[in-house]
Amino acid sequence: MEVAGECDRALLARAQANVPFVYSRLWELARMPGLERSELGRIAERVIRLLDNPRGVYLAYYPAAPELPFRGVALGYCFSFELVPRRGGPPRRLTYIVLFQPCKVVSDPELRYVLAHELAHAAGCEDEAWAGTLADVLAIHFPAWFAQPAGSASLLEPWARFVDAGDVQALARERPREFHEILARCRAELKPVR
Repeated sequence: MEVAGECDRALLARAQANVPFVYSRLWELARMPGLERSELGRIAERVIRLLDNPRGVYLAYYPAAPELPFRGVALGYCFSFELVPRRGGPPRRLTYIVLFQPCKVVSDPELRYVLAHELAHAAGCEDEAWAGTLADVLAIHFPAWFAQPAGSASLLEPWARFVDAGDVQALARERPREFHEILARCRAELKPVR
């Protein structure tokens, strides 16, 4: 499944600019009484450590809106794999936090929510429910900074390109090098938060 060569560098820059806000609120959340030793606190700590040193983690843009059965469209996706260099050498672990086309029109609090969710996955949280809970709890405790994205219909422009979310996931799983090459056309390395 090939997508047009559209690249939204402004969205990637906006996402990168919002990462420090996610970091600081995660730091506060991880130190809240009762959360510091909980599973949620441990996930927040893993994301904080990832953001301290995000080597091999990239923000990427994918110019389509993946449709989810009965749930609208996906806003983000985290994809990790081992890339074996074509000329030999040890494999490199790469992680992409993919922002889909609808992210172009979300507010900054909504974008931070998406980033928190996907950063949890990038930090090793494979459980969708825990990644969602982390973003939800941030929205509850810091409502000026995080917001659940509005209904998917309001996120779509008339020009939105729809793809099946299962096709995107299958491409990532079954042809990771091809998916990496698509994402590498519009990516920015995640910068450490200082």
